[in-house]
Amino acid sequence: MWTTRVTGFALVENAGALLMLRHQRLGVTRWEIPGGHVDGAESVEEAAARETFEEAGLAVEVGPLVATCLHEWPERHHRRLILTFAAWPKDPLAPLVPLLTDGISAVAWLDPTRLPRSQVSPLLHPLLDDWPAILAADDRPPPFLRAHHVLDADGNWQPAILPTS
Repeated sequence: MWTTRVTGFALVENAGALLMLRHQRLGVTRWEIPGGHVDGAESVEEAAARETFEEAGLAVEVGPLVATCLHEWPERHHRRLILTFAAWPKDPLAPLVPLLTDGISAVAWLDPTRLPRSQVSPLLHPLLDDWPAILAADDRPPPFLRAHHVLDADGNWQPAILPTS
């Protein structure tokens, strides 16, 4: 039997940078964007805003959907429907307050294109390669991605984007 969860993520932009979290998952530490599972009766947008506040201490205004991803992990029978929304800080000068638990070790405003790809979650590569255009696109449908997990040479499970045909 599969476990399916809906997850909301926030692509938070401020002054040409994105809000990024240094997060350890499954033995690997990488930069990610804030987000997490929908709780109770909240909307996916509410989950993205709540998770951003919990993980980075930043209140955000959540905007339009900018990407969707169906992430399946057959070996564990887990499935996640990930909805990513554009978001902006309610107070652009607010200090970031990282949640130094749950594997988060840092929070920062970064240009992800300046980070080595190996330091950024593979689930984000398609979004971060062209993030300014994704945030600005009002006339095209959000990209749809599919992902799964693969076991790397070190025995760590790594997320991977599946090719679209």
